[in-house]
Amino acid sequence: MKKIALTSVAILSVVAGTLAPANTVFAKKHSLKHQSISSVVLRNGKLSGKAKSGSKISAYHGSKKLGSASIKNSHFTFKLKGVKNNWKVKLVAAKKGYKKATKTVVAHVSTSKSGSYTPVSVQPKPKKEYLSGDTLVLKQGKFNFGSSTREPDGDGGTNILVFFTYTNTTSKMIQLDDLVSDNFTARQSIGKVTKDLDPSVTSEDSQYSDQAEIMDDSEYVNPGQTVSTVATWDLDSDSAPVKISFYSPDEDTNLGTLTYY
Repeated sequence: MKKIALTSVAILSVVAGTLAPANTVFAKKHSLKHQSISSVVLRNGKLSGKAKSGSKISAYHGSKKLGSASIKNSHFTFKLKGVKNNWKVKLVAAKKGYKKATKTVVAHVSTSKSGSYTPVSVQPKPKKEYLSGDTLVLKQGKFNFGSSTREPDGDGGTNILVFFTYTNTTSKMIQLDDLVSDNFTARQSIGKVTKDLDPSVTSEDSQYSDQAEIMDDSEYVNPGQTVSTVATWDLDSDSAPVKISFYSPDEDTNLGTLTYY
């Protein structure tokens, strides 16, 4: 019996339900709100295409991982081993700050080199709460963190001051001091132990005391308003780095950590 060489494999959309003769699959280009892959080609066991830098594309057959690639320059390519005709292949797109998204497609053995395209889109939806770089997004508002400084607390100790802007994206007044103290945890590792730091206030002599007034427990940020202020903690060590972990107020999950020196 004459052997037929596997010259190409086309990924076809299950939803479409028809066999497109092409061996190229593409998706809509990514936008600021979505992470997508495009110009995907599976040929001779190699999957290649385009995606936004910073994402990771993986392919699975059942629980078996066929291959993956991190996107560095908007292009990716990797080998898929042992792909067979009519296999269902799950594509997964992942990116920090976005939920994972999947798309199941069918691998088809074909020697065709021309024809129409079958669209396949893999678009993670932005998480409602996340830390990305110096930006923290909560259901209660958006934080953009800046620099930090250390100064005397006016009582023989030392404070660390972390500067940030906060935008109230809700329809309610937000008590910022409670939001920060309940959901930000500052720690220092000193020798063999790690210590939680106590929230503090700027000293009366601090040049930042006026800026910190909005953190008073009697003040609220109105809906839609943005303020620039400072969060303060009492240090156990004047020199050790401070790691601040951020938590979701509703789910109590750790969203990430920033370190200040």
